[in-house]
Amino acid sequence: IAIDKNNNIYIATCTQSSDFPVTNSFQNNSNGNQEGCIVKMDNQLTSIIWSSYLGGVNDDAIYSLALDDEDNIYVTGGTNSPNFPTTTNAYLSNYQDSIKADAFISKITSNGNQLMCSSYYGTDQYDQSYFVEIGSNNSIYLLTNLVL
Repeated sequence: IAIDKNNNIYIATCTQSSDFPVTNSFQNNSNGNQEGCIVKMDNQLTSIIWSSYLGGVNDDAIYSLALDDEDNIYVTGGTNSPNFPTTTNAYLSNYQDSIKADAFISKITSNGNQLMCSSYYGTDQYDQSYFVEIGSNNSIYLLTNLVL
């Protein structure tokens, strides 16, 4: 969970629901059994400003989120999806492990309608990313369990 400059509330987690309330989204549909999901709500928790799925054909989960100075959202987690949405010039655009899981990191615009950057982050072993933080110079820090 995170709170922006306007006290809007962000929640990132996962869902197995095929009717998750999606609005103003970059990914409107669930592509698999379990998807990551992100929600931005007003500061009174009375309305959803935007919400989206994030994932591919297999199980995906978001474990952490962070906001940058422009309220863009960074999310990280793990995926078993060989078609997890990556973007041009991603650090790793291909799934590294066909049996286990890969970590991922994704950046989403503050209005929730565009995936700005997204990459796998892993090896050919079981990998997950549990926390994302943004440093004072806008460096991105991940806490992972990469197996090297």
